[in-house]
Parts: sequence; structure tokens; C-alpha cells
Amino acid sequence: RLQSRAELSPLGGVGGGLGDLCPYACVASKGYVYINCGTSADGLHPDNRVVVVNAATLTIERTITVGSNPYDQIAADADGNVFTVCLGDYSAAPEVWKITPEGTAAPCATGNLIATAGHTLYVAHVQADWSNYPHVTATIDYSVLDTRSGSLQPLVIPKDKEPVYPSCLAISPTDGNLYIASDAAPGNYNSPGSLHVFSPSGTHLASYPAGPHPYSIVFPTNR
Repeated sequence: RLQSRAELSPLGGVGGGLGDLCPYACVASKGYVYINCGTSADGLHPDNRVVVVNAATLTIERTITVGSNPYDQIAADADGNVFTVCLGDYSAAPEVWKITPEGTAAPCATGNLIATAGHTLYVAHVQADWSNYPHVTATIDYSVLDTRSGSLQPLVIPKDKEPVYPSCLAISPTDGNLYIASDAAPGNYNSPGSLHVFSPSGTHLASYPAGPHPYSIVFPTNR
């Protein structure tokens, strides 16, 4: 679990703890925990670091520089590569950065929502046009990255089945299907949302009602 800043502060290693950084999200991979630190501890100053913690010793082993403002999206593939969404200052498109197990980091896709399965990274780039608020519109582009070859291909979701305003992605560990949670409309956090299921190739399989602003999808296992 991602602990509070107070709990994380005793971590040893680099800097004697997270110090002036604020943790937003984390993922475990190959014996390490990667922590997005997108801003300073007071939340006022954007940062660009991912902190790598040894899961056995709970010590910080290194920090990795990525794009500006790595926030609440981070995931790992089967080879130990880690992917994080860097939102920047919101004036340009968000970047997905790939961090190799050796610590090399570089952008690999454009988008603000991600999910991994095996050697595949699913990416959604959700863009809202607030210029005519409260009449907000959105455009959504989906893509699929082969995390070994680096090949990035578009994923076509049927327009009549497309979620209105995606809020998170997840991949089922049992069948590989893509789950997309959605708000009722851009900026609408009060009305009931929805959950949509697609095959890996983008075929719509099912849709379900959800509560307002569905934000995370978890698949319980017996392991």
C-alpha cells in the first residue's frame, strides 16, 4: 500500500527519505516499489522524479528523472518495465514514460490513463474542451504498445459503445479483457458512472452501471 508521507519519511537510502517530495501512486515490480513523486511535499511545486524503494529493506535505492508531474498513473509489465504518466503543466499533451529495470527512462506514448498486461500497455488519451463550460466535450484516443518491440498501434473502440469520459483502465488477469470506467460526462462527479468491457482487439462485450466518478478497478484473486 502507499503509505502516508509521515510513514514514508523514515525510509533510508537516498536523501534519508522522501524529504521534500510528495508521493501520489506506486507499483511493485521485481522486488522494488516505484513511487510517483509529482510535486513537492507542500503540493505547490511540480517535480519529475520516481523514487525506487527496495521492498525487502524499505530503503530508497535511487531516484529516476522522468517528465514533469508524474501523478496517479503507474504500472509495470511482465519484464519489470515501469510506465508512468507525466501530466506536465497541463498546457501540453501528457506523456507516458517507460522506465527499464536498469533505470533508463524515456517517453513512449501520449496519454493520461494506462494499464498493463504481460508485455502490452494500453493507453487512453482523454482530452476535454472546457471552452464552452458547462457544455464540455471530450475526444478520446486509444492505443496499444508492445512493451518489448516498442510498436505503438491505435486501438479502435466502436463510437456507439465508447465510454463518455474514461476515468481509469484495467486488464482482467483471467481473460485479458480491457475494462474502462467512465464518468457520466466530463467534469460530472455527481451522477452515476459506468463500467465497460472490451476484448483486447476493441470489441464491446458488456457495460454495467457504476457509482459516481469510478476511479479504480481491482480484480480479487485467491492467490
